[in-house]
Amino acid sequence: MLLYNIESIAKKLQSDSEVLSHIEHMATRGAGREDKLRLYIKDLLPQKFSVGNGIITDVNGTQSKQQDFFVYDAFNSPVFLKYETSIVIPVESVYATVEIKSTLNKNTLSQSINNIKSVKELKISALINSPFIPNYHNQIFGSIFAYTSENKIETIASNLQELCKSVPKSNQPSIICILDQGNIINVDKNGLKQICTMPSEQTTWCITKNKEEINLYVFYLLLQQHLNTTKNFPPDLLAYANNSHALDGLQLVVPKEILPDDASISLGDATLTGEELKFMDEYKDIFFKVSTNQLTAEDVIAKGISADELVPICKRYTDLINKTLFPK
Repeated sequence: MLLYNIESIAKKLQSDSEVLSHIEHMATRGAGREDKLRLYIKDLLPQKFSVGNGIITDVNGTQSKQQDFFVYDAFNSPVFLKYETSIVIPVESVYATVEIKSTLNKNTLSQSINNIKSVKELKISALINSPFIPNYHNQIFGSIFAYTSENKIETIASNLQELCKSVPKSNQPSIICILDQGNIINVDKNGLKQICTMPSEQTTWCITKNKEEINLYVFYLLLQQHLNTTKNFPPDLLAYANNSHALDGLQLVVPKEILPDDASISLGDATLTGEELKFMDEYKDIFFKVSTNQLTAEDVIAKGISADELVPICKRYTDLINKTLFPK
């Protein structure tokens, strides 16, 4: 049943592409093809996934290049910025990115590889609360989808090998789909039969040539297989806020009435406990009057302390001042 649906989508994609080919403005033509592919793929995905286009960013503020199409967590992903049809989202929420090309050649292939690399290089700062962590988490499926190519798929595979020489395996594409020719996928080097969704040192490129519906089917299968086997953890939003200095002006005040005794507060190079701070606040007036020879018997009585307690209190206050001014 799914294959019949994919076959229908493949025909629609080609039909839409032919209609859009009559638009002379290249950017408009390309945007139309991107929109069609996003729409069809979204309809095939479970509801927990959403699709979009725009910029992907990380906790350090580094941004990817503009992405044609990405799949992200529909339930847990914040959208940092939305402008017209483009969005900016955290890398932790992204499952896959797809570079869409009307026609693939060596130049557009190089651009696509660099765009995918710009996403995979981003730093991931995820909130992981579970002791169980799956083998595959927060990995991004990088792919290229082209309606056609100026060259044979064998030439594109050769170009791919050349262009990826200086790109780490982990940052390389997972699949290149040329709709009217075939797919370039990763297979295990041992036996050359096991299809792999993620490139690694144990994989190599392999070419498959089929009809359009099978080519799209393979592309979808690898994408969905990745989505099924990868767990994404939510972004650490406090880390994003801190690193972007969004909280720099935030004032944190803990009233002394609720300050825990075992709290620790840094004062320059010194560290005082909550109990020590409350002690200093409690007896600051007494210590000031002792230091300036203004203390009276009425002051001591009003404070509810005895003359015998006064000396230890002043000594401890002096010690805490010295601890603050001359930390060890």
